[in-house]
Amino acid sequence: MKKEKGQRPLYIDFDQHTDGDAEFKRELVSLIIADITELQKSLVAATRSNNPDVFLKGCHKSKTTVEIVNDKEFSLLLEELEAKIVQEKYFRSAVLEEQILLFNKLSTDVLESLSELSQ
Repeated sequence: MKKEKGQRPLYIDFDQHTDGDAEFKRELVSLIIADITELQKSLVAATRSNNPDVFLKGCHKSKTTVEIVNDKEFSLLLEELEAKIVQEKYFRSAVLEEQILLFNKLSTDVLESLSELSQ
């Protein structure tokens, strides 16, 4: 685990998922990046359309990826955000907006750290 200034540490056990295969590791990193990016886009689409189901489907689809990323703060925030969206059924509360901003920051930080691995 390497941490550069401004990067989020990664706790992904790549050997567990790739058996040490460097090419498969690069492919896995690319898949994780694509999945988290899609999750971010689903949140944007859900807030624009005020349709929680769009984000909830994105969360369901990315559960395995979030588990692989193994970032407890990111996972917990995503669970809280998902529960809050289910509870409120809309995106206009201050608490929810704060969680969305934090999710966007954390997911972007994770993506930046993963991007370093894909180079």
